[in-house]
Amino acid sequence: KEGNYSALNDMYLISLCKHHIVSNSSFYWWGAWLANNKNKIVVASDCFLNPQSIPDSWIKF
Repeated sequence: KEGNYSALNDMYLISLCKHHIVSNSSFYWWGAWLANNKNKIVVASDCFLNPQSIPDSWIKF
């Protein structure tokens, strides 16, 4: 249970970030997606496992 709490806590902290650089990881993708900042800047690799899952508003590199 500690591990789950840690992952949940990490996801929450990631979602509080002002901006995001998303690695090729669904965990960080969800953290950026859940962020409630309308002015957030999200940068994600265009080699993402599922490129169609990257919103148009995110910057692809």
